[in-house]
Amino acid sequence: FFGVDSAGMATPLAKGDWVTEEIVPGWRQQMLVDEVMVEERNDLGHRAVFKNQALGDVLLIEDRIQLTSRDEHAYHEMFTHVPIVGHGKVKDVLIIGGGDGASLREVLKHRTLRVTLVDIDPGIIAFSKKFLPTLHRE
Repeated sequence: FFGVDSAGMATPLAKGDWVTEEIVPGWRQQMLVDEVMVEERNDLGHRAVFKNQALGDVLLIEDRIQLTSRDEHAYHEMFTHVPIVGHGKVKDVLIIGGGDGASLREVLKHRTLRVTLVDIDPGIIAFSKKFLPTLHRE
């Protein structure tokens, strides 16, 4: 699932692999895989959760790092609280692509009347609840 071997076959993510993601030309980030928790492929693509000593649990979707359990709060807090507080009278919130549940967790702190979450891959919600349970606590 993770890489491609010399025959063009997908290879699974493994302990000791370096996940390298090019952010923009000239800038890449890498994370060492300390332990693979789960890796799946479905009709919508590839997803995995692995452990990294420095950043905790890492969610990987389509070979792109989506979040890490040690720093996701900084992104999700700013992404949700700033517009809600700035607006001042939010009653309805639509979260698109937030299947990991972290944005929903933050929005619900405001006791918003109605929240709708939509994700292209409905399986990511159950996947995240099972393999990233810390995103749904509070």
